[in-house]
Amino acid sequence: MKKIAIYAAAAFMILMLDHVQVHAVPAPHDSQCLQCHVSHNKLGTQTDDLVCLSCHNPSGGAKAQNMPFSPGDAANPYGAASGLQNSHNWVGSDTNPKAGALPPLDPAVALKQHEGKISCAKCHNLHGPKQSETNSAPFLRALNDADQMCLDCHRQRNTQNHLSGSHPVLVSYSGAVKRNPEGFYATPRSANPANPTAAMKLVKGTVSCSTCHGVHYTDSNSATLDNRSSALLGRLTASAGNLLRAESRGGRANDVNLCTSCHQGMSAHNAGGQNVQCVDCHGGHVAETDGSDPNVYLVRRFMRYSTYRGKFDLRALNRPAYFLSAVNKNYKDGNGTGLCQACHITPPDNPDCNAPDAVCNDCHAHNNATGAFSPNTSECTSCHGNPPTENLVGSPNGYAEGYIGVDESRSGHAPHAERDGYNFDCDECHKGSQHASGQFQQVFTSSADTLAGSFGAAPHYDTAARTCATVYCHSNGAPRGGTIKFSAPPPFANAQGAIIGKPFECGVCHGAAVAGFNNLSTNAHFRHVSLDTGSGLQYGCSLCHASVASGNGTILDRRKHVNGVKELSFTGLAAGTSSNGATCSTSYCHSNGKGAFVTVSWSDRQAGACGSCHGTLPSVGGGLIATGAHFAHFSTSSQSGAMLTQSGIASCQLCHGGYLQELGGSHVNGSIDVTTPGYSPAGTGTCTPCHKQTVNWAGGAVSCESCHTAPLSVVNGSTAQDMSLAATKGHGKSGLSCLSCHARSERHFNGNSRLQPVLIGEGNASCRYCHDSQARVPNERFRNMSTHTLVKGGAGTMGCSVCHDAHGTGNLAQIRDVINGQPIVYTDQSTGLIDPVTNRGLCQACHTTTLYYKAGVPETHHPTKDCLTCHRHNAAGNAFKPVLVCDGCHGYPPAPRKSATAVAFGTLNNWSSARFEDYSGGGGAHLVAAHVSPNAKPSEGWVNCTMCHNAGRLDGAPNHRMAWHISDITVDVDPKYRFDNGFTVYTGAKLVDPPQANVTGSCFNISCHMSPSPRWSTER
Repeated sequence: MKKIAIYAAAAFMILMLDHVQVHAVPAPHDSQCLQCHVSHNKLGTQTDDLVCLSCHNPSGGAKAQNMPFSPGDAANPYGAASGLQNSHNWVGSDTNPKAGALPPLDPAVALKQHEGKISCAKCHNLHGPKQSETNSAPFLRALNDADQMCLDCHRQRNTQNHLSGSHPVLVSYSGAVKRNPEGFYATPRSANPANPTAAMKLVKGTVSCSTCHGVHYTDSNSATLDNRSSALLGRLTASAGNLLRAESRGGRANDVNLCTSCHQGMSAHNAGGQNVQCVDCHGGHVAETDGSDPNVYLVRRFMRYSTYRGKFDLRALNRPAYFLSAVNKNYKDGNGTGLCQACHITPPDNPDCNAPDAVCNDCHAHNNATGAFSPNTSECTSCHGNPPTENLVGSPNGYAEGYIGVDESRSGHAPHAERDGYNFDCDECHKGSQHASGQFQQVFTSSADTLAGSFGAAPHYDTAARTCATVYCHSNGAPRGGTIKFSAPPPFANAQGAIIGKPFECGVCHGAAVAGFNNLSTNAHFRHVSLDTGSGLQYGCSLCHASVASGNGTILDRRKHVNGVKELSFTGLAAGTSSNGATCSTSYCHSNGKGAFVTVSWSDRQAGACGSCHGTLPSVGGGLIATGAHFAHFSTSSQSGAMLTQSGIASCQLCHGGYLQELGGSHVNGSIDVTTPGYSPAGTGTCTPCHKQTVNWAGGAVSCESCHTAPLSVVNGSTAQDMSLAATKGHGKSGLSCLSCHARSERHFNGNSRLQPVLIGEGNASCRYCHDSQARVPNERFRNMSTHTLVKGGAGTMGCSVCHDAHGTGNLAQIRDVINGQPIVYTDQSTGLIDPVTNRGLCQACHTTTLYYKAGVPETHHPTKDCLTCHRHNAAGNAFKPVLVCDGCHGYPPAPRKSATAVAFGTLNNWSSARFEDYSGGGGAHLVAAHVSPNAKPSEGWVNCTMCHNAGRLDGAPNHRMAWHISDITVDVDPKYRFDNGFTVYTGAKLVDPPQANVTGSCFNISCHMSPSPRWSTER
């Protein structure tokens, strides 16, 4: 009760302190008050914008989520903000000189609680109506149908002319069109007509803030819809935070941008491909914050522009431009701060451009259709053509009045200065001459820094003959390290058509092929473009000068010809070449043909001689000849490899039969010419003289199988051994590869040194390395194998390979198909050891002095199968030494590990030699005194076993048939204990082999057990 009274009192005090009346909150903010408000005793625990963002975020709930905002959406074009920056900033001070922002004056917005800062609640009032006669949607605090709220805070930019450094607002667009119909489109264009949000929005017929700007979800990209749907779908793009409806710069020079949506007659400053657009020189708001007067016409104080060379901002270079008057336009001044000087250096030899306070737009008009501020060529032809090309007086193509000279329709002006010719500037020939003075033949008055005077040439002009001499323009181009040689150009009066377009155009200066004359002998030219097939190749000029020439007699681009630069651009076979003029590198022409390059010197004629690319001499196998499989073929070993000779080209021609010499047509032709049958240009195929299977030239060493499986390789007359069974019948069956045992790097054509170093040793060391190691051979059956003796009573020294072939055979256990000259068939472990027909089975192949199982002699006294039951490969002493006692394999007798009644054993007169059987459920019912006497000893042999096994017979003991699996256990009860063998029942798993599980059973229907006996093991 006391707590309720305190809460009630607190609520009353809050209502008394707040002078604002409490009304019902309109949707969608009509949820519980505590959704946004909390009771607290400390003010300022949460700022307004953070409260809004707690719902208005991408995961903020069904309603608020439809208008999501993230912290990175807040725009700050004046700082280092990151994120999309597509919404008006909602954090920071409400005073920002760079944005022209001041605290609002409208009482509905200038609330005390929001003083000095901007926030969501500064503009929006969720407690008020969505829109009404006094406020605009959505939930704004005041009307904004004519950008009133924008202009309240940004009132410094509420101007109707350009003089204050801000774009005019609240001006009639139709009125502007009426006053200047050539300067404005009748209705604003759109950078993307398919996107309504990219259109310039007129506010009640006027240009205002929201004509160019949006408030939220505005990413300055005309390709995206500026709305909350785009935000929800993640389609808005990152921007600089200027909140523009379209791009300030078009993707291409003359694409519609924000400015040219309204302004017409202006194009990008792009005549030279520089792609300088409106926003690079102008801005929407250009007033500096230092209090200085802004430039007129919204010209930036510091230009910024982007070209193919990169982005530039002249503020960082401190290169300001002052354009303060619409009357006295400052394009150039003595301080270097004129508008044009921000980016350009005025031509030093042009008096018009170098006049103090030059007015550049007399010749360079802003509205030039070929590009803003491109030169007005009509001004240059007021007296004569530029150049004169017609035999008449005056512009636009004639000669100047008073000129008495040559027929200009045939003169050298057109080929020298017209666009279809070399388009040289006048200064290239007339530098240093005074304009509109003299006798019209002021040529080479000054040749400094002209093309004619390049490379130390001393140009001369004969006014009487009207001819040039010793000019770089008509020379061999001043070869590197050589001497410049000049040709005699035709007289100026008849120069039109004398060289350009003629079949011998190039040969006039470079010699080339004119009536058998070959003058391209400078440096390494003679090896590339020689007419003599014995001394050089016959490449075209365009191979190395692709940007200049399209053939041996056609100039492709005259701007790059006769320009003082040896233009190198490579195409065709030479594409990708790098050159600094002195050397060539990364050139296919000077490589091994597979991507390994040699750097050659242009002035050293021997730099690219034979051997420099392929390293064929003095030692093959070194340098670049080691690529692909070359090394294997040019091995220095006399016992292995293809053993091709290292001198001369004869070895190369074994595979490259079409190669005759380095200047031949099959050399450096872009293809690898291989004449070996079956080889493909892709580097794979069958090189049938040696390899009968597909090989990969560049794929490293060939696989073992490619030679040692059918069809077998034949190298130097030697046929590879057939190892086709290695993977399925040999050691490969256990997951081993050839390289598990063999060293790839070791040559083995001579049959030696073929194993891994760890396997090399005396006798059976290579086999024992694995078979004596539990880690390498986990299966105990194949571990610690003994070897056979060679003489009776001798030590086990026989080689494993006498009987086994690790590469596999048609027999089990990798037993050789032929042993001691005898064919061996070993496909059954039980019957394959003795052949009762031929008496030449596996065990009989070598036995000639044994008492039994002798080669060629029938065996009548011993079993002829299951020899390995007693003659084990891993027997102690040596392989196949027989086990002579009954407990050699199992206990005497075997004992079950678990039985219904525990039975003790292993002590004197208590089954002293019994042992647990080594498999689950094994051991039988041997520890029953009525079955086997507790006093039984191994020396008594088979006699204690015949009650249940072998039908009471002692013959054949101790060589009874035994094997690995319990299914081979035989129960054959002594007749004196049974009625009839047909009636005896023995249950259990005697016919079950792993992996199935055996089940122990019992005996009945015999004299011992008329009914089923207990199961002898409880384990299974």
